[in-house]
Amino acid sequence: MKAMQRFSVVSALAAISGTASLALAGDAFPPPWRGDPGSTFQIWRFQNPTNPFPDEFDNPYGVPQLELNPGNEWLPGPPELPGYTGGVWCIPAGGSLSFHIPNVVSTDREKEIYFQIKYFSPGTVPTPSGVDAAGNQAQPCGPIFTPSPGGVPGQSYWAGSLCFPICAGGETITFSNVNPTQPMYIDQVVIDTRCVPTPASLALLGLAGLVVTRRRR
Repeated sequence: MKAMQRFSVVSALAAISGTASLALAGDAFPPPWRGDPGSTFQIWRFQNPTNPFPDEFDNPYGVPQLELNPGNEWLPGPPELPGYTGGVWCIPAGGSLSFHIPNVVSTDREKEIYFQIKYFSPGTVPTPSGVDAAGNQAQPCGPIFTPSPGGVPGQSYWAGSLCFPICAGGETITFSNVNPTQPMYIDQVVIDTRCVPTPASLALLGLAGLVVTRRRR
């Protein structure tokens, strides 16, 4: 996967310095390409247990949706923090939380997924995975940040990325709790997506430009 590898350390620093002012609460480091044509953005804060739709989103292809899994339980906050009432989804041991993101169909471009997640689960990081409308499985691609402390005691913040080989018209992104004994409390999820040309299509565009240039001469 080449697409998300282009979002290098330099790009990550640009995200921190150049776009931090655009970040929403808990949206610590948005990708530098947010808002570009064809990109999508969605954020869930889980303040309403019956609402599967994001609190805010910018997606020209449809309405994103949280999958309300019967095995998950909404709570005002983690039991260990009775004073925290931000709203969380309790994911049992071995459980997961999934999000459906509508998107464009473009088989000559790759799909980049950039996620940010706030959660409570000492010693366990949510395991991200994804499948698109064509059945392709997502692959991890850089950068992957090291989990860091969130805004309240016991909370962690983590960001990373997934890539698909094509833009298949939509994808399901899942965060799993791989802890075999302890629940995980997911506090907030931000998902950005975009389609980018594959290296092969970029090469063809370059060749076409070279042919046009020679003809003009």
